[in-house]
Amino acid sequence: MSIFRAYDIRGVYGETLGPQDALKISYVFASKLGNEGPIFVGRDNRRSSLPLSLSALAGVSAAGSDVVDIGMVPTPLLYFAVSSRSARGGIVVTASHNPIQYNGLKLVGERARPLTYERGISEIEKECRRAQMRLSPEVVGRVSTEDIVDEYVDFVARDVRVSGDVRVVFELGNGTTGPVMERLVNRLSLNACTINGKPDSSFPKGMVNPANQDTLAELTEAVRKEGADLGIGLDVDGDRIGVVTRNGRFVFGDFLLALLSREVLRANQGATILLDVRASRAVMGYISKMGGNVELTRVGHSYIANAMLDGDFPLGGELSGHIYFKDRYLGYDDGMYCAIRLIELLSGERENLEELLAGFDQTFVSPEIRVSAPEDVKFEIVKRMERKLASEGAKINTVDGIRVELPGGWFSVRASNTEPALVIRAEGYRQGELEAILNQVFDLISQARSVEEA
Repeated sequence: MSIFRAYDIRGVYGETLGPQDALKISYVFASKLGNEGPIFVGRDNRRSSLPLSLSALAGVSAAGSDVVDIGMVPTPLLYFAVSSRSARGGIVVTASHNPIQYNGLKLVGERARPLTYERGISEIEKECRRAQMRLSPEVVGRVSTEDIVDEYVDFVARDVRVSGDVRVVFELGNGTTGPVMERLVNRLSLNACTINGKPDSSFPKGMVNPANQDTLAELTEAVRKEGADLGIGLDVDGDRIGVVTRNGRFVFGDFLLALLSREVLRANQGATILLDVRASRAVMGYISKMGGNVELTRVGHSYIANAMLDGDFPLGGELSGHIYFKDRYLGYDDGMYCAIRLIELLSGERENLEELLAGFDQTFVSPEIRVSAPEDVKFEIVKRMERKLASEGAKINTVDGIRVELPGGWFSVRASNTEPALVIRAEGYRQGELEAILNQVFDLISQARSVEEA
């Protein structure tokens, strides 16, 4: 698979991605942006991130652009630097929660707008394959360094109101967020403790994936031992958040988003909250009860980030734990800021997190289920399912794959953008209805596959 993907550029360091790739990609990226104003570069704490970021700095400079190295930082700090300084763009070297041998580059333009394959990455891929770097000693950008952590902390802390009554445990997964969260905890006098807060490029406890409850097992146990009100896990580069309650309940990203909408909708009555197509009906109903509206968009960090910047949404997010605030913030996904807003919400509520979750309609929702499907047919399988269901008069949303509304619930099936698989989520009003819906989905997939085999 190419390193140029739907949302970013990613590969195995030393095999499909190396410093020479980062050099040329950053050169082409900077050349397309032009030479006015700096480009910011940051990195996560993988061992391979330093040589890749040095190459990125060199590539930007070789293109004639000034470049600012902000060092090892969570991804949201790169976004903050670009947004707050009205910069032309930025590059962060990270592979998020992917295994340690992976690395990559996330490219953003003004306002930290991420490039997608359709909007920017495909052009960079073409240029990298055919273009030669045109080097001149007269066309070299300046390279400088800057520490923006204090400025970021000041910005986040400027208008939040948190109570020491809310006890929280942070799981930082030995990623980049430890030093920043330590400053935020001290600045806001949070009643908090931290596990795995020291950056460690060997990631001895494994990678935290906020969408995977299994990676939050240590956090769940720490919450129980500490008698905390909740636990918050952040991934390696800090742009996603995962939450567990005091009783060990994992909070799906769409349910977390709905809870955060409580405060946002008090200040923005009638506003529209942006959700991806996998969102629960219980979540939609909750937002409606809070006085809000819902709009669905396609799955994927870059897609929802662009939709947030283009639309009139104070809040948006994904099942995966990417949460985007434009209410009192800059519109990009930031797990650390989201954590602070969640603590602020709980500080102002009479109910704890478990009690707030009881306010949702009772439904039975599945986690994401992945079914293997070859790259060359996975999209066609979904199309065959769509055609069959449409011929039967089904109500179908096709913004990303298919989302099919049924009397007893709904299901979505889409082709993964990052692996040879179909991704399924379903919800039923009763456990039996959920099971029946999933059986229907598997039957439809089987029928769609059989067309290929025939």
